[in-house]
Amino acid sequence: PTTAPPAGTCPEATTGFPACLAGASLCATEDGRRLYLFGGHDGNGPLNDCHYLEVEQLLWNATEPAGTLPEPREGHMAAVLGRYL
Repeated sequence: PTTAPPAGTCPEATTGFPACLAGASLCATEDGRRLYLFGGHDGNGPLNDCHYLEVEQLLWNATEPAGTLPEPREGHMAAVLGRYL
């Protein structure tokens, strides 16, 4: 079984793995197969990065949303509606 890291620690970063963030939003697709992580603060300022986790494979991927990117933000809320975040 996998155990969570101690509170206040971050796993070692790997390719595509998001930075340790505060104030990011995390929301699941309707089928629960993906989790989207958006924005947050990495200690240097707010971000508008978007990553998703393929839940079954536990693989993180960075993604570039289509269209105009939202302004960097933290402490916000987000939702998945159909194919839109």
